[in-house]
Amino acid sequence: MHLVKSDPRFYTVDDRANVAAATQLQKLVEPYQNQYNETMNDVIGQAGMTLTKSRPESTLGNWASDVLQKKAEEYGAVKIHGAVQNYGGLRIPEIVKGDIMLGKIYELMPFDNMLVIVACDGPTLMKLFDNMAQGGGWPISYAFKHQIKDQKTVSLLINGEPVDMNKVYNIAMPDYIANGGNDCFFLVDQKRYETGKFIRDLLIEGVEQSKKPIVVKLDGRVSYTL
Repeated sequence: MHLVKSDPRFYTVDDRANVAAATQLQKLVEPYQNQYNETMNDVIGQAGMTLTKSRPESTLGNWASDVLQKKAEEYGAVKIHGAVQNYGGLRIPEIVKGDIMLGKIYELMPFDNMLVIVACDGPTLMKLFDNMAQGGGWPISYAFKHQIKDQKTVSLLINGEPVDMNKVYNIAMPDYIANGGNDCFFLVDQKRYETGKFIRDLLIEGVEQSKKPIVVKLDGRVSYTL
């Protein structure tokens, strides 16, 4: 292999031209950037306490997963038995007490994950919670009580009752999980129902529709046992 033809060309690099182009671009986007900043600073509700993210259970996780269950009940086509939210899907450590701005929910949930409802039989539900236990537990809605020992599920109640291995449970969750994320590959082939709703939008609704500042209690829904 050898060089057949060479056609050298020379270009003048002018920093002043680059600066001028950047300035023009800034002027073009500035009105949209200002409008975006104003929107993200809109106050959509109040936090009556600082909501924090932690394991095995947290106020931020409880609030988010409870909103998902309530919204799945509102928008879903089937009866909802509970909701789960993967721990890593909540992207900030806290929402501080006081005004909640729209941008804060975008920080909490920056991804365009959709809320879906997955039909899980008893063994599949246990497999899901065993997977969650391996990571130290995930945010779960008020329907569940999950006890973990040595990263394994030792007890799981749903609406106060043990899991029935012959029953099908409709569980609301992010489509990321339903599509096999976080090693939940066993959910991919399960029957599902689409809500058509972004989780971020549902959390925004949850803030906007709260009639008083949001206060969340730890109720032992996820716990470690000796």
